[in-house]
Amino acid sequence: FEDINNGEIEIIISDYEKDIIIQYIDSGIGCTEDDKNKIFDPFYTKKRASGHIGLGLTILHNIVTHKLKGEISFKSYKNRGLGFKIKIPKIFNEGKSENN
Repeated sequence: FEDINNGEIEIIISDYEKDIIIQYIDSGIGCTEDDKNKIFDPFYTKKRASGHIGLGLTILHNIVTHKLKGEISFKSYKNRGLGFKIKIPKIFNEGKSENN
């Protein structure tokens, strides 16, 4: 919400038969095309001088995809905001066979 006095964040959680879908939508400034290609990269930030280290979205991506066996995607519209969609299976088999 850089240079925006009143931003909005909307979080929608939907319960489906096999999955939970979490959607995050904000009214911020979005990101550039260059940012889109690096958004989940470790240590990628444009705010290092302000103390940011660029690990937040990397950690989120790793938790969703590796630990929860889910999916995460995002859309950005420059000067119109950013949205994330997280899909997490309700039940996942963490390296166990069905016979265990």
